Amino acid sequence: MEITAIEDPNELDSKPIEDGVMEYGLMQVNETAPKKWAFYAKNCGELIGGAIGRVHFSQFYLDNIWVKEDARSRGIGESVHQKVVACAERYGCRRIQLNTLNEKAVKFYRRLGYETLAMIEDYVDGFNLYYMAREI
Repeated sequence: MEITAIEDPNELDSKPIEDGVMEYGLMQVNETAPKKWAFYAKNCGELIGGAIGRVHFSQFYLDNIWVKEDARSRGIGESVHQKVVACAERYGCRRIQLNTLNEKAVKFYRRLGYETLAMIEDYVDGFNLYYMAREI
């Protein structure tokens, strides 16, 4: 057996392993694959924010939410989040889950009704990792 280490692998290097993990995981859940979603906030055709996530069973996993720096504090993030909630409700999700290292994001999510389920202190280089969720 030979084991090769690849620094900074490209997509083709990573894909066989990711596919193997996904195939095994899907076998455990009767082939029920997550449904991916992207939400774009645009102003005059320019992308100023958005979110990505996935629905799996009765959960919505919010992977990322972002607003362009010069467009922040204008309610755009909340508007994008409302679309996420509407999508989650449409698919019968009971909860939205996420994790973040960003302390400002923690405050934002708490305003939106999220609770901290767990926090790992000093997860990486002085940042705490927050696992958060909100019931729908």
